[in-house]
Amino acid sequence: MKKVSAVDWLIDSYFGGLGMVTPNFRKFIKQAKEMEKEQDKNSEQDIKSAYNEGAFAQLRYRDGKKWVDSNEWFENIKNKQQ
Repeated sequence: MKKVSAVDWLIDSYFGGLGMVTPNFRKFIKQAKEMEKEQDKNSEQDIKSAYNEGAFAQLRYRDGKKWVDSNEWFENIKNKQQ
């Protein structure tokens, strides 16, 4: 199932789709989508920081031998969610 952002969900639920929104209101939608992307980026960075600081130290091992850096670990998590 495709992930739906809160902004997209609101547009579909309230307006019935982007085509039903006035051109002026589309500026607000664009801004809201940019804000969502920034929040996602910040959330990802927070998770990676916690990982690097040891909060997820038990997850750093793959096969009990190799250290996995935060970028590789996070990509593995994201891929499992899709």
